Amino acid sequence: MKPCVFVAVTCLTALLAGGYVGLKRLNILNGFTIEGSENILDWIMAKTEDESRPVESFDIEGFEALKMWAPVAAPSERFNGRFVPTGRLSEGRPLFVQDGNKVFMGRQRYIAWFNGYWRYYSMYDDTSKTEFFEECTFMVKSDAQHPADIAEDQEWLVHKSAMQYVRGPGVKSASHPFHVRIVRIVKASPQEPKKLFQPKAPDSEKKPCKLKLLREYLSKKKLMYQKEVENAKDVEPIQTFKDEAKDEPDPKVRALEKVQQP
Repeated sequence: MKPCVFVAVTCLTALLAGGYVGLKRLNILNGFTIEGSENILDWIMAKTEDESRPVESFDIEGFEALKMWAPVAAPSERFNGRFVPTGRLSEGRPLFVQDGNKVFMGRQRYIAWFNGYWRYYSMYDDTSKTEFFEECTFMVKSDAQHPADIAEDQEWLVHKSAMQYVRGPGVKSASHPFHVRIVRIVKASPQEPKKLFQPKAPDSEKKPCKLKLLREYLSKKKLMYQKEVENAKDVEPIQTFKDEAKDEPDPKVRALEKVQQP
């Protein structure tokens, strides 16, 4: 075991047992550096924080253009889909499995990092083994810690062992590159819990009482009615037909008056 690794393991054990503050007070790690860090404690804390972060799932698509052969009728986009972390590591990087993928003869579709490449292992490969190997279905050269961090213009290749299954036009050799699209799935941050006791709003922000609104409405209506009454007094009354009929004498009375005249 290398001295720097031994020191790192020893310090990590002491950190978990006694805590960061205790180690710093003892001042036993001053002067030790690793990977460009000023202090080995800082390096250990950074590594602990990285490992505590949840590994994010991702969606991948673009394999349908290869039209990979299958012994039975199967959609060409079956290699696409969502990949979720398994909780295991491969060469220090997280291992992903296709979400909702059924197990066939102990095999599943995996994406793992091995020997400088992110590799896609499918049903063509013996994924029943716990360890992974160079022989895979697709691969891309990248040192990214997560598949979603692979550059978009990075070219993927079909492994030579899987070339016999390619039915897509134009793909004639394992060196023929193609591109895929990877989208990281970011979970929404949890909402803050609702408070049991809400603080009272100040008087300026309180809503007006319904009874007060009703009184204001009735007072406005009353003013409008009074104005209408005053306006009606200024208008001359309209003479109706009945009023005109009262002014004219009855024809019988007029005839009787003519007879009585000398």
